[in-house]
This record gives sequence, C-alpha cells and structure tokens, in this order.
Amino acid sequence: YYDIERIEVMRGPQGSLYGRNATGGNINVITRRPDAEFGGNFNLTGGNHELLQAEGMLTGPLVKDQLLGRVAFSAVDRDGYGTNLFNDKPVDDQDSQSIRTSLSYVGLENFGAFLTYTHNKEDDANYVIHALGPGNPNVKPTEVAQGGVLAPDPRDFNTELVPSNDKELDSVTLELTWSLSDSLSLKSLSNYLDYQSDTVTDLGATAVQFLGSTAVQESEHYSQELQLTWEG
Repeated sequence: YYDIERIEVMRGPQGSLYGRNATGGNINVITRRPDAEFGGNFNLTGGNHELLQAEGMLTGPLVKDQLLGRVAFSAVDRDGYGTNLFNDKPVDDQDSQSIRTSLSYVGLENFGAFLTYTHNKEDDANYVIHALGPGNPNVKPTEVAQGGVLAPDPRDFNTELVPSNDKELDSVTLELTWSLSDSLSLKSLSNYLDYQSDTVTDLGATAVQFLGSTAVQESEHYSQELQLTWEG
C-alpha cells in the first residue's frame, strides 16, 4: 500500500462487474499512473523497535507526447517485537521490499496502453505462533513432560526450530483501450501473477520438538478480461 491514488469502497452486491461472490461489495485500491510532467518524492520514517521505512516515487515523460513512465518503491526494516530465547534471535520482525514500475502509451487519441509490473519480497521471522500461557491449546503435554518450557513473555519464543517467513510475488498487468466510436469503446485487461510463500514455525512454542509447521504455497495465475462499453 504505497503510491496510492485512491481507495474505492462500494456497497454490495457488485456481482455484475466482480462476480457473484461480491455480495458484500468491493474494495478497489487504485495505484497512481505515470504523469506527463516530471515529479518525485521521498519519505523516510523511523520509530521504535529500530523501525526504518523508506518510500519514494519518480515519474515523467520518457518520449515526449508518446510514452510516460513511473517507478515507486517501499522498503521496511524493523527489529522484532519479541525474541527467540533459544538462540537470542528476533521474532516478529519485518524485512520487506516492494517496487512497482509502469508505462503509459499516449501517442494516439483513439488508443491507449498501460503496462505495470510489481515485485514484492519478504524475508524475516514474522507470523510466528505464540503460546499465551501454560493452558494454551498450542502447548502440547508431550513437550511439557519432556522438559519443554514456555517463554515467560507472550511476545517471546523459545524453540530450536528457527521460525522464518519467505514470500515473493511478481505481477504483470497490461491494459489496452480502443475508442471504436464516440459512444463505443473496447478494453482488454491481461494479468500474470506468480506467488511463492514458505513459512516455518513451531506449534508448541517450546524447545522440545514435537510438532513443527512448514507451510509452502505456490500459485501461478493468468487472467484475461474484455470490456465492451456503450454510452448513450
């Protein structure tokens, strides 16, 4: 969520445009497109837990009256809210980077093209499962019987199973628009998305290994949509 132009919240149902499952409505997050004039910005934020967050954008014409470009990025680095007492490493930290590049072709009055590419990556020890006390159902009696000890602070962790969170996403979208007449237009929306996620955590949250969790997800998605619009 960076370099955002607007957010649309639409009451449901929205089945005509977004499918029959959009009975509750729809939320659209619209990112900014390239501008015809040069511009840019840079924001740097610091905070507790050694938070350092940077966001920036650069936009402008690449070929006069023909091609516009934009590049935006976001990077977040934050120390953990807790510690793995077994190895004194942080948990629930954040290390993520994202970049979005886009091109707009504006050389013809009756035809337009917009191409955007997004890359996002996370590599940290986020999303670990915490035990909130001895009576927590995540604490297995088998582990306690073998000497498993919980971290006294619910924010902390105490396991030899090193938690990790590794996620990577790539997405490419191409939008083509033709004005067929004063009242008729055709739009093509094409998208390719590749997503990979590998998350490791300990369900028991003790140094006795009884039940660890490794969640691996891989997704590859293609979509093609055609919109024919008549105004009259």
